[in-house]
Amino acid sequence: MKKTVFLCSLLAVLLSLYAFTNPVLTPSDEATTSTAVCADEGPAADLIIGAYTTNIAPTTTRCGGTLPDISCCGGQRGFTATIRIDNIGTLGLAPGRFKVLWIDLFNGSTQEQVVNHGGIPAGGSIFVSRPYFVGPCDVTNPGECAFFIHPFAAFVDSSNVVTESNESNNRSRPYNTCDGA
Repeated sequence: MKKTVFLCSLLAVLLSLYAFTNPVLTPSDEATTSTAVCADEGPAADLIIGAYTTNIAPTTTRCGGTLPDISCCGGQRGFTATIRIDNIGTLGLAPGRFKVLWIDLFNGSTQEQVVNHGGIPAGGSIFVSRPYFVGPCDVTNPGECAFFIHPFAAFVDSSNVVTESNESNNRSRPYNTCDGA
């Protein structure tokens, strides 16, 4: 589709050059010369994050609701996050690569991961994982923990290399965990 946009732009430039350099055109002809009009790009792939999960085993209600526990007070500080990337578009995505941006929404840190894939058909999915370690603990007495929500998220095709029918739906909803230190 990026080729289509490029070709349409090139066609418009060539028609404009022709209109201004062709010696046979009269001023009245120039006024009625049409320019290139490209049709809508049509169907495309559309990547979204259909699910964000982790392998965090312990849960807690200390942050309100039942959340995965990554606290220094009995939680799991190291874990693996996994996202399911769905192609909800009408066309399949050819084999290639794109990037996933993993985001720690609590401290603002990010990490980009290159994903090489064998293609994602329309309606198909792939899974991508990465390890996390939220850091060592300074708390020695579990009664000293102050608990807080620690959200994470992911952004598929963070570099916009995939032309999609909707470029604004590539970020996951926050995945909330309960932290405490």
